[in-house]
Amino acid sequence: MIETVSMAWVKRNARGYFFSPGAMAYFKSRLPETALRNGDRVFFWTSEQFMDEPRRWTLRRLSLVTGDVTTIGEFQAYSTAAQAKQAVFDAAHGQLPDEPEEAA
Repeated sequence: MIETVSMAWVKRNARGYFFSPGAMAYFKSRLPETALRNGDRVFFWTSEQFMDEPRRWTLRRLSLVTGDVTTIGEFQAYSTAAQAKQAVFDAAHGQLPDEPEEAA
């Protein structure tokens, strides 16, 4: 069952430095107000902007088992917020973008 959770809830369940003020400031990161949870996985987007480059969006996944936040697909793969929101919806419903296979 898919449920909407707040980003405050996501941050409380994440470990490491992903949401640290320093990391967020360095990448000029922005977050949505909510994320979509499906079981032990939570999907959300982040947007980042480097120097004078246009702002772009990245699909992310929080594992509630490990607390790790990972990138799904390519970093900054989406050029609009609407595309990123659709990617979050699709991922939460089991339609993940192609991901590179991990090396053995």
